[in-house]
Amino acid sequence: IRDNVAEQGMNGLMLVLSDSLRIHDNTLSYNSGLGLGLYRATGNVIEHNRIDFDVRGYSHHFYRRGQDSAGLLLYEQSDSNVVAYNSVTHGGDGLFLWAGQSTMDTGLGGANDNLFFDNDFSFAPTNGMEATFSRNRFIGNRSEGSDYGLWGGYSYDSPIVGNCFVGNRTGIAIEHGQHNVILANRFLGDSTAIWLWASPTQPSDWGYPKQHDTRSHDYRVRDNTFAGNRVAVRAANTSGLTVTRNRFMGVDTTFVLKDTSASRMDSNVVVARGDGRAADAAAACDPASLLPPEYARLAPPAPASERAVPISALTRRNRAAIVVDEWGPYDWRSPKLWPVDSTHAVPLRLAVLGPAGAWRVVSRRGIAALSRERGRTGDTIAVTPTSDSLGDWGLTLEYRGRATVSPRGERR
Repeated sequence: IRDNVAEQGMNGLMLVLSDSLRIHDNTLSYNSGLGLGLYRATGNVIEHNRIDFDVRGYSHHFYRRGQDSAGLLLYEQSDSNVVAYNSVTHGGDGLFLWAGQSTMDTGLGGANDNLFFDNDFSFAPTNGMEATFSRNRFIGNRSEGSDYGLWGGYSYDSPIVGNCFVGNRTGIAIEHGQHNVILANRFLGDSTAIWLWASPTQPSDWGYPKQHDTRSHDYRVRDNTFAGNRVAVRAANTSGLTVTRNRFMGVDTTFVLKDTSASRMDSNVVVARGDGRAADAAAACDPASLLPPEYARLAPPAPASERAVPISALTRRNRAAIVVDEWGPYDWRSPKLWPVDSTHAVPLRLAVLGPAGAWRVVSRRGIAALSRERGRTGDTIAVTPTSDSLGDWGLTLEYRGRATVSPRGERR
């Protein structure tokens, strides 16, 4: 399945009971539900696709739930898939992996043994990567600017190796996990880099904890770099935590441990804030360069042209680039006026979004004052309605510039 475009719908591509497919060089973006979804789909290869801005439920600075939208969904016993070299940015979740209801009822199975190698899962309203109740490999990915870089609740036997976690509220969060390896990652500017814990009780209506170990124990945290974090490693109700040979640079608090036993911390290096090496580490956060040889060998074979994430200027922008209107996620290919503040603000600031070009006011109704009458894309206009038009006013601009494509595919 290759060279297809599925945009401005609810879902791009859905696989059910499918196996042994190679899905590559597709564009599955700007959908309000999912870019690519797998249900009981195994042994597929997903490479070098653009799966960006598949999102709903987001308003910058005001609301960031995502509402279970995602760039990539692996669901209900979707096993042994290879996901590599994809751009999966600005989704409700970048990756959303869940074992499925059968695992929740029986404690058996899961969405297991998938390999996520050298993908960009950045700028999600919720989780760059979410993978729960399962066993998987996360190797050489980038997860930047999300609430959680990786939410791995109930994950076990999972190597998390050579990834870049940058500017997330929490880099890696795992509740009730066992025997996970966190190796050779970089945590740059995440508020909390690693958070591991277990709750004292489990929901009584779940079959999973009756059949599966749900304690938090036996983590190896080794050869990672932590830079500019408030807390590097936070753990609660966890045993067998080993933290060795890590570098902590400009970190406020190295460890916060509560009710945590049989832990070992040694051979770590702490560098004081202001040393300057934290900034150098941030600039050098290239996932491919972080991989130990035994994990670099897991790189999936692909043509040379497909062995790199297909990035663009828009996919490297932060979450402010997510604009969701009544039709779904905005694709930045046509001009739009969009509120910067709460719509109750007076004056109300409107951003002029879209391709590069010029604009001018052609009509206005119920407006007492405008901060400007013409300008360029990227400007902000302050609108002051008349006192009798606070809930009923209008402003129309004319745009001249690059060719545009409307969300419905109309070219002008």
